[in-house]
Amino acid sequence: MRWHINLILLAFLSISISTKSSLAIELHGLNEPALQNALDDLMDGDKDKPLEELLRLAENGNDAARLLLARLFFLSDTPSFDYRLYFSDFWLRNFAKKYQNKRGLPDKKAISDWVQSVQNESELSKSIAEMFSPNLHENRAATRRFLEIGEWSLGTYAIHKRFYALSYMKDRRHIDSEIEFLTKLHDIRLIPDNSYRLFLASLRIQGDEHKLEMVRSFLEKSDEFNKKFSILLSSSEIENMDLIRNEEKPTFFLIKLLAGHEYDMTRDQVQVASEAFESAISEIPNIERIARPCERICPNHPMACARASYGIIASYESMVRNLGTPLSTVIDQDRFLDSKLADATLLRHLAIRSTGKKLDRAQETSQCLASAVSDQIRQISQNQ
Repeated sequence: MRWHINLILLAFLSISISTKSSLAIELHGLNEPALQNALDDLMDGDKDKPLEELLRLAENGNDAARLLLARLFFLSDTPSFDYRLYFSDFWLRNFAKKYQNKRGLPDKKAISDWVQSVQNESELSKSIAEMFSPNLHENRAATRRFLEIGEWSLGTYAIHKRFYALSYMKDRRHIDSEIEFLTKLHDIRLIPDNSYRLFLASLRIQGDEHKLEMVRSFLEKSDEFNKKFSILLSSSEIENMDLIRNEEKPTFFLIKLLAGHEYDMTRDQVQVASEAFESAISEIPNIERIARPCERICPNHPMACARASYGIIASYESMVRNLGTPLSTVIDQDRFLDSKLADATLLRHLAIRSTGKKLDRAQETSQCLASAVSDQIRQISQNQ
């Protein structure tokens, strides 16, 4: 794994030498111990802590951290719906495939070509870096610029980042201001309906009635789907089983679970939710079908759909006490691995989540996944 570090540092050194005039990249911060430690940990496969450290440094104005994050985003096709999953071996593998020779060693010409291409990306790289700026005007401008120039993968990630931040805001003036900004983007069609539906599903409203009302108001600007979804945002409505059973497919309820609202429910509501989810699972025998509701919401972002599928799996996992149905019997692992949603990182993360252990790639098999989840289910049962 260490050659990845050398490869990235070589690339950044090359940028600082050959593109300094056009890109104005300052790398003096790269020697900062916190940044170097975060890089080392990241390369060793520890995703969460180093990423948080990089984000902290970036948001505190460290140019090297901001530009490093900008380059990491640029190396993969689609920024992930869940950035903690995205910063993993997934982008390392992509980087390696693009910039290594047949013997698996760094390809100097490929790296040189990449450095040359950066000269044509300076404006976009700057915008990506601005996305991490603590300056509200800067990061809003970057968000809008992505959408205006058609960089949908970056734009939708930026929008999700804003929704995620919104869910933790305390100051009502900030909440109102952010909602107003996002609403304007939606009103001028820079945020497509079927993009923010999925993002709204990830909001953690956490019992804040003001946020809930603001989000409902925002949802009402969209189509019938969102009006139904705004009803489901109220956990008290979950007691109405007819609302769930009358849906042709359990899409709305799956998204309800994806939003994490099971934690806000009473015990009786959880039981009702469990029954409904068990019914939904019986209609969905494999992971590809679990993903289809998400695909319909976000058809142009298959990796985002994979992350959404993971969210649904995680919701199922959290309710396994009430279900008693092993997750391994729900997922057709072989079909999942061959499907367009397949992502080894997703499987590894689920296995780590289930066992608390890091797994090497040789263990990323359907048997490992099934065993890991089954073990967790047994452990939960024993702790009852």
